[in-house]
Amino acid sequence: MNHKYSPIELPQKKKWTEDERAALAQKLDDDLDRFMEEMAAKKAEKPEPRKPFDFDEWCKEIDQHPAFMKEMPKDGKYKDTIEALQAMKYDKEDDEDKQQNAEHHKNEGNKHFKFKKYRWATDCYSNGIKENCPDRKLNAVLYFNRAAAQKHIGNLRSAIKDCSMGRKFDPTHLKGVIRGAECLLELEYAKDALNWIESSKKIFAFTKETSETPDLTEDEKKYIDELEKTRVKAVELSLKEERDKRKSRAEERKETEAKKKLLDALKERNLNLSPRVPFDHPELMDMARLTVSLPLMRTFDNVRFFVSDQYDEYLTEVQFLYTEVKEWLQNISGVELTEQVDCNGSCYARTDSLLPHNDLIETRRFAFVYYMTSANWDSEANGGDLQLFNHDKSLQPTTVATQFAPLRNSLILFEVSEKSWHRVAEMISEEPRLSINGWFHSTRRLQPKKPAVESIRRFIPENKCKLLKLINKDFTTEKRQNEVQQIFSDNSELNLNGFLLENIHKEVFTELVSNPSYFKTVGPVNKRHVARLLEEKAAQLKTTSRIIECLKSTTFARLAAKLTGVTVSGAQTSVTVSRVEHGTYWVLGDEDAEQSNADGYCLDLHLFVQEKQWGDDAGGNLIYIAEGETEELLRISPSPNAASIVFREPGVLSFMKFANCDSTDPYFLFTVSFYNVKVVDE
Repeated sequence: MNHKYSPIELPQKKKWTEDERAALAQKLDDDLDRFMEEMAAKKAEKPEPRKPFDFDEWCKEIDQHPAFMKEMPKDGKYKDTIEALQAMKYDKEDDEDKQQNAEHHKNEGNKHFKFKKYRWATDCYSNGIKENCPDRKLNAVLYFNRAAAQKHIGNLRSAIKDCSMGRKFDPTHLKGVIRGAECLLELEYAKDALNWIESSKKIFAFTKETSETPDLTEDEKKYIDELEKTRVKAVELSLKEERDKRKSRAEERKETEAKKKLLDALKERNLNLSPRVPFDHPELMDMARLTVSLPLMRTFDNVRFFVSDQYDEYLTEVQFLYTEVKEWLQNISGVELTEQVDCNGSCYARTDSLLPHNDLIETRRFAFVYYMTSANWDSEANGGDLQLFNHDKSLQPTTVATQFAPLRNSLILFEVSEKSWHRVAEMISEEPRLSINGWFHSTRRLQPKKPAVESIRRFIPENKCKLLKLINKDFTTEKRQNEVQQIFSDNSELNLNGFLLENIHKEVFTELVSNPSYFKTVGPVNKRHVARLLEEKAAQLKTTSRIIECLKSTTFARLAAKLTGVTVSGAQTSVTVSRVEHGTYWVLGDEDAEQSNADGYCLDLHLFVQEKQWGDDAGGNLIYIAEGETEELLRISPSPNAASIVFREPGVLSFMKFANCDSTDPYFLFTVSFYNVKVVDE
């Protein structure tokens, strides 16, 4: 006999807990038992002759039980019971169906992804996610796979969101974590990528420790290595971001200064400007919108540009260098010169100078200088002499051999070679030093020798010291250290005023300024001219030696780490003490760039010990620049009892600007450098 069942219109399902299901199951069992007992009792009350078994009648009776009903009773009877039965029967089946469907969508998406149909793959993964299957790892795979497809399409931000969701479902899916970091790096969010990686590592470690399988699999080890490589890349990009920000800030300051000079000039001339110009706020000025209204000239007015008669004759007769002088020079030297003649004009003003160099570049053969100074030039009052140097066995410059005053209408010639060291002495007056200078060229090419990098002793800190007896206790408190570390993290450099105890600072200054003979000037002068404190002499200075021993200690290394967040433990360290005064400088060369790259990431601390503040125009500043660039990354000006800390990446170099005649009393610079430090705490 065939039975046709009409579909039951199911009510909206209720979510049942396990306890509720168990209670309802027990209730159904009891109801079924009671139903059977009632049927038996009725039969006992009204005994009827045994009828033959009727299958249709039996079906009708069974259909009246909630477990076998094919239609919902209209009076609502058995509603709760039927819902419970449906929950028991269909919920588990729904979960299984959802997982199967999600797996199907994932597999379909993978096929599309394989054939680079990334948008189709995204749709498939999205359909799988919509299934809301109970398998957390499968959900994680769906999100991470959709992130991969989004990444190929170019929807990097959507990919990052999917990676974040995927990590919530499965923190151990390191491949997806790496994908999220890569997306952040592509968007140039290096710091966010670092935070993402570090937080993912912590979540992964915690999840593994609390799981049933805490040991790492081979795949996990592989992905951890890959994640570490991504972290290193993120660190490098983060440092580049910081450098670019500093460079941008420096350019903005430079642009603002240029605007200020222009606006001051415009204001002084009382010009009619449109739109209205914010003279006191040059940073707000948009030069592109500036127009200047000038009164119309009368028809009989004339405009004439002229050169002062004092120099006009020289400018018009400069051609003699290209003809008569060149021919004469070839005849007396026997050197065949090429057609190339370089010619420049120079004007030196007060505090200007040119540090020792030999002009040895490419095919330069003879250097010349033709002076156009005033007729009564006085070298003692004005400075600006051309000084020629002696040299040592390695052809490095040593002392001044002779010097020439820049006398008007005089011509100086000398051959360019490895030992043609010369400089222009500092100008000490406002009288301009004017000249025409340049080089005659030949086919000869000489490669200049690289001078050696200054040898500074390095060591691993071992001893301890009592910081509180030397250093301001404010920098030893945890609260202050956390504040300083946050500033350093944002800027990669910071300045700490009042670093030493005030009485210690005064004692150190007094000891050093009273013993100039304890310092030795180091060179060669084409690289540096600076006086360094001799180690054997430092031991004779009571307070100074305590400071030096402190800077060399493991205690100070830990303080530096707490102030910066940079791990310096076990790093090679150097300490120098320099006397900076009029004439002090050091410059950079290719050999310094090579050394910087070999030293890796470094942490520099500069402690200034001085009695008075130096003027802004006195020189003696520490300048940081990147290899191959001319823009300053950072300028540190000397300030009494201040410590400047700088995080220096490979290829970043520092030099000291020439301390000119505006410098007054000397200052003393303690420099501590930690080499090849760890860029991020492990």
